[in-house]
Amino acid sequence: MKKLAFRAIAFSVGVLIASNLAVGNFLTTLIARFFNSLNGFVRFIGQTALMSIDKDQYTYSDALAQQEEALAELDLVIGAHKVKEDAMKRRAWTMMHTLAINKIGSALHNQYDWEIPRVHQYLRDIVESIPGMVYCGGDDYEEE
Repeated sequence: MKKLAFRAIAFSVGVLIASNLAVGNFLTTLIARFFNSLNGFVRFIGQTALMSIDKDQYTYSDALAQQEEALAELDLVIGAHKVKEDAMKRRAWTMMHTLAINKIGSALHNQYDWEIPRVHQYLRDIVESIPGMVYCGGDDYEEE
């Protein structure tokens, strides 16, 4: 009888914890969405104020931000070539090379809006330029 009561109490506590986690996750998501919206609103107000105060400075800052984003994308492209050079220098392709190439491909797709087939083609060209290497990715990708 004690075991049955203990199991019932343990189950009830487990359900209570799970429901509290679900409510907590919901509230966390709700709060994050609110602050994300607030951030966008504050950014819009700030940009509007800067444009009205000093349009030339705003245009310069905007162009600079776009150039910084392009340079960050270029760093990823250069990183893929560095992975290739390291693999050629070592005369071996390691798991670290695979992880690095995967991270670069994910960043190009997720942060810089490269289409998945374009990412795979770019990485295939990099990897297969190493003598004896074959790119194993992207062949089974289908547009949804």
